[in-house]
Amino acid sequence: MDEEGRDRHSAADRVPPVRQVVSAENGGYAYAVAHGDMHVNQQSGPVYLLHEHRRPTAPEEGGPLERPGHLLDARSRVVGFTGRADELADVTAWRDADGPRVSALWVHGPGGQGKTRLAMECADRGLDDGWKVVTAVHGAGAVSTDHAGQDLGLRGARGLLLVVDYADRWPLTHLNWLLSNSLLHAEVPTRLLLLARSTAMWSPVRHSLEKAFHARTRSLALPPVRNGASQREEMFTAARDSFARRYGVSDPSAVPAPARIGDPEFGSVLTLHMAALVAVDAHVHGVRPPEDAVGLSTYLLDREREHWTRLYENAAAGLDYATAPGTMHRSVFTAALTGALPYSQGVTVADRLGFPDPHRLLADHSVCYPPAEPEKVLEPLYPDRFAEDLLAVALPGHGIPEHPPSPWGRHTVDLLVDTAAPDRRPTYLPRALTFLVAAAAPDRWPHVAGHVEDLLGRDPALATSGGGECLAGLALLDLSLETLESVEACFPDHRRIDLDAGIAALGKRIAGERLQRIDDPAEEAREYRLLGLRMSRAGRHEEALVVTERAVDLHRTLAAEDARAHEPELARSLTQSARHHMDLGNWREALSAGEEAVRIHRELPADDMSARASDFATALSQTADLVVLDRRWDDALSHQLEAVRLLRARTVPEGSLEEAELGNALNDLGVLLETLGRWDEAIVVLEEAIGILRRSVELRPGVHEPELARLLNSYASVLHFLRESQESVRWFEEAGQVMRELERVNPEAFAADLAAVLGNLSTTLRRVDRCSEAAALAAESAERYRRLATARPSLYRRRYADALTHQADCLAHRKHWHEAVLVKREAREHFWRAGLEGAIDPTLISRVEAAEHVRRADLLRRDQPSWAPEDHWIMLLDQEEVWKGKDGVVRQISEMDHSHRRNVLRFILSQPQGIFETLIRTESDQPEDWRPDDTPETWLVRRPLVRALDRLVNGGPG
Repeated sequence: MDEEGRDRHSAADRVPPVRQVVSAENGGYAYAVAHGDMHVNQQSGPVYLLHEHRRPTAPEEGGPLERPGHLLDARSRVVGFTGRADELADVTAWRDADGPRVSALWVHGPGGQGKTRLAMECADRGLDDGWKVVTAVHGAGAVSTDHAGQDLGLRGARGLLLVVDYADRWPLTHLNWLLSNSLLHAEVPTRLLLLARSTAMWSPVRHSLEKAFHARTRSLALPPVRNGASQREEMFTAARDSFARRYGVSDPSAVPAPARIGDPEFGSVLTLHMAALVAVDAHVHGVRPPEDAVGLSTYLLDREREHWTRLYENAAAGLDYATAPGTMHRSVFTAALTGALPYSQGVTVADRLGFPDPHRLLADHSVCYPPAEPEKVLEPLYPDRFAEDLLAVALPGHGIPEHPPSPWGRHTVDLLVDTAAPDRRPTYLPRALTFLVAAAAPDRWPHVAGHVEDLLGRDPALATSGGGECLAGLALLDLSLETLESVEACFPDHRRIDLDAGIAALGKRIAGERLQRIDDPAEEAREYRLLGLRMSRAGRHEEALVVTERAVDLHRTLAAEDARAHEPELARSLTQSARHHMDLGNWREALSAGEEAVRIHRELPADDMSARASDFATALSQTADLVVLDRRWDDALSHQLEAVRLLRARTVPEGSLEEAELGNALNDLGVLLETLGRWDEAIVVLEEAIGILRRSVELRPGVHEPELARLLNSYASVLHFLRESQESVRWFEEAGQVMRELERVNPEAFAADLAAVLGNLSTTLRRVDRCSEAAALAAESAERYRRLATARPSLYRRRYADALTHQADCLAHRKHWHEAVLVKREAREHFWRAGLEGAIDPTLISRVEAAEHVRRADLLRRDQPSWAPEDHWIMLLDQEEVWKGKDGVVRQISEMDHSHRRNVLRFILSQPQGIFETLIRTESDQPEDWRPDDTPETWLVRRPLVRALDRLVNGGPG
């Protein structure tokens, strides 16, 4: 094995000693994970479970065929993997590709396109190729059927392949918890295969992956099976032959393919498998199979009913079963909406629906549909698309005369879904709404959309309770604008990461319909601006900018006709446009829009200032951050001071949202005062802001924590500059705790903030000699900035270089000299590349200005106005002619007297570690000429200045 391979395997095999105690009492059992984490909800247990993938045993031939629909479940493996060869090759190539340690693939397609079967084939082949394969199962209170627990150790594995089904139905918070699992952070190639029906939730998930891992991400659409008879017939034939073996049919070729196999409705893998199964079953029973997809579903549903009827009739012969077929039909309908539930919750649901004997019903349901998890009941039909068909056929409106709707269908939906106030929604509600919305798709069962509309008409807040995927699905349904607008009225007026993607998708649909009806340009402009805000919150910044610029254009035209009426709205749109430009790193465009907004506000009549004080203050504060591009520090300060004055002029209740706006403005002012070296003033301003925002957080948890965390970071920074290091550590630690929790929930929004806080805390810990902690945080900060810089170099490359420089300083201080030099060289490379890219970042300009004020203060504190150690050693060490003393006078060393030269040489040689650390902290190429076995002493004596002085002191030629 080569050195690289040995290092890679040793990293994977180094497992810290762990002692884990797991116990179970009173007939229960315990679930344990070795070499991984569990995330547990205090009320409902594990948020998700990790399972080691194991190849299933071969399916049995023959066996019970009373309900053939269960053979369609991809987990049964009745049908071997056929078709999708191109997609399988694509996924395998993705798995084995070089590149970043972590890579994620979002495989999406409508239900029945073969996502799960493709993933299982990839998992099996991964095992064959030496990968550790793990599946993640979501669900509050999920229960494992493997009572032995899970050993997820990676010793000897080629890499880790994690399969996440239904990834679009996971709340993003739960998915982020999964991404934080230590299993995914081992130093081995890690691949995340995420399966979903659409790309609606892909954008925020992708951002989470890129921020958490600097992961390479892409998506793969599973298209319909190509509209060619050969490929479809090949898949049909493979499925038919597999089902025929289970039925004992000796000559499968006697079972023909459907005549309409080339029609669009046969474009999914599941439909082809259903056609094969129905064809074989009909052949065995001597009946004619249906010819269309709807007929296939209703045929299989009829076979389910026959199974229920047979069990009920066998009760007369002593079978322990007592549920009539019609009642079981309603129970299966219920299970399709609720999914499997813990027993107690199943009893509650059955009781709510009025079943006379809930315990008997649940027992009989488990006879028909044995639960995958023994502690649960109401196991649903599989695959999901089959369950959706059952829901649709039971609800009125489909027009299939042979299968009249069930009289209890609509009422059961109402009882299950429309049952509680928003703060007491049942846990299964997101699933129920997701299944109804999926069934109601225009190419499936459009009549179900009417039932969805009835539910939302009575309680539009159901949609937001259903989650982001539900909202995105609603955007595709045939619903009235009135219904959509009632749902829109329930949207939160602040960012909410689990809903933002769905709000953007549904908001785009609503805006599209409203814009067709709007004939008022002012109203049209407001619609575009609102859509821009929603797109921005979903991370769709380019789209946000496009529609917001449309609002700017409309408002500009209106303002040209009536400035007094429309310029306030133009200013608001310009401020929002500037924000979107900032998000994209378009700093000059942002400055132009921001300054125009400020100019408009100044020219508006003063008599309505109180009504627009918040808008004007936002424009001023945002533009103050941008004018530093031109180092217009006086303008920046006047803008921030004016913003604070505007907000102070209002009379607002203590703890109100308006007071929180003042707290944020004070924070911005305090940061600027810190940048300008006016630390005493900054302290006063920031302390007032802390008081305001602490009150706001106490009154409205979950709203103002980001602003408070940034404020604590700012306050700690000022204390650091004032040499109050122990006190600043406390404030940085509190900021870090808050920011870590925020970053866990929303990596896209807070990754950079957390990296900055960690770097600042590390710097302060270094100053108070907590060097081990400082080094660990410096490494973490640098790694986080590396991920950010890879995704957005114009924004973060320079900050990454700064973080590397600090990491190198920590390594140097701990006498890891060669590691420090290597990290410093990497930092220098990124400083150089940032310079070539010409990136202009106002935040970095402010940091440079702040650092310069600190440097000047340090020089004055030491009473050495001409002595800058970093510049001193960079300039002098690699030449051999002159020396510059603390008095600032440059002298030729050949003309210095002997004692002076000796003192200079002693002065230099007395501080090799200090000189080394000083040079490490600079952006220069120093220390150059470093050898792997060097120490600061051995490196220093080779410097041209030291060698020249040594020659002269020891009698060499002058």
